[in-house]
Amino acid sequence: AGAPKNFAIGEWQVSRVHAVLQQFDAATFHARRSLEIAQASKLGHFLIAYAHEALARALARHAPAEAAEHY
Repeated sequence: AGAPKNFAIGEWQVSRVHAVLQQFDAATFHARRSLEIAQASKLGHFLIAYAHEALARALARHAPAEAAEHY
């Protein structure tokens, strides 16, 4: 249950946990979902920036060039 804002934040949180556990594929998946939800729902710059931060963190190890784009 919840609004798009809640789902975007939840996906960001799950991505962060996966990144800490070094499960970068899962972290990337959830970070991308967070970004998709935030952009599609026009949730504002703050939540979109959080999603980009999650993508940068998730991609840093195996795709540093793509991570830099989100950083």
